[in-house]
Amino acid sequence: MEEANTFIRIREEIAPKIAFAVSLCILSPICLILLTGAAEYKIIGADEDRMAMLGVLILLVIVAAAVTIFVPYGMRLSKYDYIEKEILELDSYTENMIRDMREEYRPIFGRKITVGVTFSVISVLPLFLMGVIFDPDDGFHFIAAVALLLAVLSVAVNLFVKAGITWDSYNKLLQEGDYTKADKDKTLDAVTSVYWLIITAIYLAYSFITFRWHVSWIIWPIAGVVYAIIKEIYKAVKND
Repeated sequence: MEEANTFIRIREEIAPKIAFAVSLCILSPICLILLTGAAEYKIIGADEDRMAMLGVLILLVIVAAAVTIFVPYGMRLSKYDYIEKEILELDSYTENMIRDMREEYRPIFGRKITVGVTFSVISVLPLFLMGVIFDPDDGFHFIAAVALLLAVLSVAVNLFVKAGITWDSYNKLLQEGDYTKADKDKTLDAVTSVYWLIITAIYLAYSFITFRWHVSWIIWPIAGVVYAIIKEIYKAVKND
């Protein structure tokens, strides 16, 4: 019980920091998008390539700031990796306590997810408004709308991450949701690690070669959907 309480408490403390770091990653391409767009459409009298390099520099600084948050807090949680990877046996008192805590948190989790989804829907509205108000040839307004989309989306993701980290803490201990005993498969863990390393390599290679950072971010949501499909196929084949 003491170990479970400590795990939950640490995760709750770390959740806002990790959420902020994730938001920074989403915000990081905004300057690159705006600077290159402004140079391309002659909003500012500067060379497009120079603005792209400046934008990449700002992006890397912001990502580096996010990494300084991810690494120490990730190391702090690393000693609890076994909770996610190993099969646990809980005494009935501890299990009931965790279930009660999860039920108390459920309304808060629901509100955060609801607000996050609302912000996600709102984030695309500027693109539609630009299409109604401005001529399609006036492309900078659409570029600015994409930057605004990322800014609003960063707020939504912040809420998702904070809510998800706490909610997952309970599910990990109870071995429910995405953390059932069937999901604690070392082969699946290995496949997952290799998959995301490959996706990261593709994202960085494409982005640095083409400098199309304002487009390459789409790799991540696509990769997430593909991963979910691969995971479900693997589990189905294994169960058969």
